[in-house]
Amino acid sequence: MSDKSTEGFKCQPNCGTCCRIAGCDKLTADNRCSIYDTRPDTCRSDKMYDMFKEKGMLKVDREEFYKLSQELCAKLREIFK
Repeated sequence: MSDKSTEGFKCQPNCGTCCRIAGCDKLTADNRCSIYDTRPDTCRSDKMYDMFKEKGMLKVDREEFYKLSQELCAKLREIFK
């Protein structure tokens, strides 16, 4: 697998599950991020991948990281309906 994937992590529109779990107070009533364009790096999968990779904390490439993130996202949506 290449480490140059351009697919990226695709959040589900108006989901808000991760934000609610994290206690974020920036969600609107319809689960949209009110600070999306200026959200912190912890809310950006690309930035988190880069940080973890730089620190030697990852054993997977970017594509696998996104795949695992999608799987976790689906599981969290199932658990926290």
